[in-house]
Amino acid sequence: TLQDPGSRPKWDAFCKSGRIVHTYNAHCNQVEFTFKPLWPIKARDQQIITAKRTLANGGCMYVATSLPADLAPPIKKGMVRMRVFVGGYYISPRPGGCDGGTPVP
Repeated sequence: TLQDPGSRPKWDAFCKSGRIVHTYNAHCNQVEFTFKPLWPIKARDQQIITAKRTLANGGCMYVATSLPADLAPPIKKGMVRMRVFVGGYYISPRPGGCDGGTPVP
């Protein structure tokens, strides 16, 4: 699922790994993603803080931003650190599932 960082390599061909580094509370995690190199680009990593909420309509909202450099772990050899200034998405349920239906407002 999109809520599990470890599942990202299943749907993102460039993602090598994803894991929760630290859980702050039921809604916030520190997450690490690593991405495969794609010539001429070096391998990358992200150290982000994520927040998630389940909404009344069954949808989910996720936001993320990079950890400040002084709080992030050291960059591993051969990697380049990616910065996420602000990222996020809203997932709305669809009656009838993914194959049809109308999004729920």
